Amino acid sequence: MKNFIIAITVLTVMSLLESCERELMSYEGDPGIYFAVQSGRVEGNEKTWPYSPYTTVEFVKITGDTYTVNLKIMATGEVKEYDRPFRISLDLETTTGISGVDYETIPTEGIIPAGKLVTYFPIVLHRTVIMEADTVKIGLQLAANEHFKLTFPSWGAPTDLKDGTVYNDFDASKHVIRAMDILVQPAQWLGGFNQYETGNPEFNTFGAFTPKKFKLLSELTGYVYTDFMTNPPMTAGLQAVLGRFLADYLIAEYKAGRAVTENDGRLMWADGCPWKSYAGIPWNGEYVDYWQ
Repeated sequence: MKNFIIAITVLTVMSLLESCERELMSYEGDPGIYFAVQSGRVEGNEKTWPYSPYTTVEFVKITGDTYTVNLKIMATGEVKEYDRPFRISLDLETTTGISGVDYETIPTEGIIPAGKLVTYFPIVLHRTVIMEADTVKIGLQLAANEHFKLTFPSWGAPTDLKDGTVYNDFDASKHVIRAMDILVQPAQWLGGFNQYETGNPEFNTFGAFTPKKFKLLSELTGYVYTDFMTNPPMTAGLQAVLGRFLADYLIAEYKAGRAVTENDGRLMWADGCPWKSYAGIPWNGEYVDYWQ
C-alpha cells in the first residue's frame, strides 16, 4: 500500500511538472502586443465576454458631452521589471472622425508598466452634431517596436468566451471606436402611428417617436434617455403624466401662435392635443380655435 501511494505521488508530481512545462512553453517566442477589448451582455464579465474588434459609444445613453474609452491592451510573454513602451497610431483607412473635434489628440505611445502584462489606453471622445446622423469612427493601429511584435494578425476566438457577439479572424493589432448620438425609440415609449385609423395618425401617450420630440420632452421634464430604457423608472403611469405635460405645453404654444412642428412640417402631437398629426403631411399654417 505504501509503495502504491509513493507511485501515485511520483506520477502526480510528474504530471504537474509536465503541465508547468506546457504552460511555460506557451510563453516561448518574442513578446507581442494586441488589443484585448472584451464586450458582451451586461450579465457577464471579462471571464465570459468574447474579444471584439469594436468599441461602440452611444452618447444618447451618456450624461455629459465627453466620454473616455479605456482600451485594454495586453502583452504576451514574460513579465518584465521595467516599463515597456508600445507604438500606436490612427488607422487612416477606417478613421472618419476629426482630431480636436470628435476626439482629443491621441498620443503615439503607451506603456506596459513594469511587472504587468496589461494596460489601459484612454481615448477622449466629444459629442458632436454629426453623431446625431452618422457614426463617427476612430481606427487605431498598434505597431511593432524593439519591445513587441504584433501577436495576433488573425484572431482565433476562445471557445469558452461566448457571452456576447463572437468575432473570429480579425486583426487584433487594430481596433475601431464607433461613436454615435443617434436617437432611436427607447424601450419604454408609449406611442406611434395608428394603423387602424384612416391616414395612420399619431396616437397613445406620446405619439410617434422623433428625436425632436424627445429632446423637447427631456428639456421640459429633466428626464433623460436612460430613464426611458427600463420600467421602472419609466412606468406607464409616469409616461401618462409626462405625456399630459407635453400636450399642455404644445397646446399653450399653439394658442400663443408659436405652434411646434416636427421636421417634416406636421404639428407635434401628444395625447391631449386636439389636432391630428400624420407622418409626412405638413401643417397648413392655419390656427384653428379648437376651444370655442
